[in-house]
Amino acid sequence: MPEPGAGATRVLGPDHPLAMRAAARLLLEQRKTLEKYGRDGDPWAFVRDCVWTRDEVSGRVRRYPAHDYAEILVRRWQEYPLLAIPKSRRMVVTWLFVAVNYWLARFASNSKVAFMARKLGKTETEGSAELVRRAKFIHEHLPATFPVCEVEYSIGFLRFPNGSEIVALGEGEEQARQHTFTSVLADEVSFWEHAYETWVALRPTIEGGGRITAVSSAGPGFFRDLCHDQLG
Repeated sequence: MPEPGAGATRVLGPDHPLAMRAAARLLLEQRKTLEKYGRDGDPWAFVRDCVWTRDEVSGRVRRYPAHDYAEILVRRWQEYPLLAIPKSRRMVVTWLFVAVNYWLARFASNSKVAFMARKLGKTETEGSAELVRRAKFIHEHLPATFPVCEVEYSIGFLRFPNGSEIVALGEGEEQARQHTFTSVLADEVSFWEHAYETWVALRPTIEGGGRITAVSSAGPGFFRDLCHDQLG
């Protein structure tokens, strides 16, 4: 005759040997994850192995495509504080630099990251606020071996427990002068009305040891001159 409760699901308490072994195994996996992908790890490995993206048109979710040029761009981002990159939509460059800036904010305490577009955006589907939403998407789709990290999120703002934050800003020299940033991602700069003035106002970010990354579809004007070092 089976014992009472036989066949029912057993819930193991935290002091049970099996539960303790499982907790120890999870802690070990989390430690390995942070060693490989955290602050002392490789940002490209983080993007290649851990980042998922969402197509804004189809809604399809997929792992970031590990093209050779993407690794090269991440290495350039690590090496050069000032980077200007012409792009096409199929290159998924904006997602790439949202990802590495998320990595910076998540693992480098008290980092201040700005995502700048032509407009701030009144909803999380517009302008630079939409870029912050992408960072939140990356955060929510990390592998389970990452330690839990509770973030504070509102439209255009993402804050981490380590004091780092990602903020959305629209173009404009007044916006740029109000803050000193660890890193700035300037998206679709070819379409900014006040690109040069914003760029000049952001120069203290570089002088203070930070970095500025400008990405855009090809177009005449300031961004093309920046890419070809013809600003004078």
